[in-house]
Amino acid sequence: MEKAAFQKGVESLEGDGVELEAVVTDRCPSLRKHIREEHSDKRHDLDVWHVSKSITKKLVKAARKLENKDLMPWVKSVANHLWYCSATCGGDPKLMREKWLSILHHVTDSHSWGSCDMFHRCDHEPISPEESRKKLWLKAGSSAHKALQTVVTSKLLLKDMEQMVHFKHTGKFLTTPLA
Repeated sequence: MEKAAFQKGVESLEGDGVELEAVVTDRCPSLRKHIREEHSDKRHDLDVWHVSKSITKKLVKAARKLENKDLMPWVKSVANHLWYCSATCGGDPKLMREKWLSILHHVTDSHSWGSCDMFHRCDHEPISPEESRKKLWLKAGSSAHKALQTVVTSKLLLKDMEQMVHFKHTGKFLTTPLA
């Protein structure tokens, strides 16, 4: 159904003389295959809103386990972090990936690190000691941190980062980003 609707939309637009350089979709496997095989002349971007929604669902599911309860306060921040990474990577897949993975440091109250080539510290202003005391930081290696790491480092998600570097989304049509 999705593939047929996509094809009909493309044919209608191109029939009206619209030259499509790129298309933006969710992560539907059959649609991705169709675009790869039938529309390889077009850049295929993934909708950040849909990917963020998927990540949120996975994190909430993990955080509902008693041993991961400390992850729940971070779910919205992690989802927002994906939007930030896509919006600020300047089209660079490597920078997007490094910014994305930085969340694993940030949630442990570690805001600089040496394990990346391009992105070595959080972009936010320094966190005051008072503000730091109010946060429920995750302990590196804890069950909650490992659950976050599993979602954040998913091979499919990391591969999909390349298709989110142009910050395209349908969020303004469906709902607003998590604020």
